[in-house]
Amino acid sequence: MIEFVLAEHVTTPDTGRAMGTITSADGTTIAYERTGSGPPLVLVVGGATNDHKRWEQAGVRPTLAEHCTVYAMDGRGLGESGDAEASELEREVEDVAAVVTAIDGQVTLTWPLRRVQSDSRANFD
Repeated sequence: MIEFVLAEHVTTPDTGRAMGTITSADGTTIAYERTGSGPPLVLVVGGATNDHKRWEQAGVRPTLAEHCTVYAMDGRGLGESGDAEASELEREVEDVAAVVTAIDGQVTLTWPLRRVQSDSRANFD
């Protein structure tokens, strides 16, 4: 059985944003920024250098926050999230599941697609 603990939301001054944390299945603390109002939308970052601030580029997060309650995650080892010895895709999925499970109601999830290259150099989109 997986247990999730949702931390108190802390409002950031003058922005209307709130930072929160949740504990993933392996005990790693995962941070997210919550902003906006409306149906919940979870934004998952991609890449080794991205955190929740990535969604500020081109006004993506602020635009979505006009219509949704946006939960922009920091991936493990990024931003305000903790890190564990091994970072594997399975752990990343557990991190996303922890955030989604803690939100009441139906949730929309965005997850960037990555190119996967096999040993035979075939690309899958």
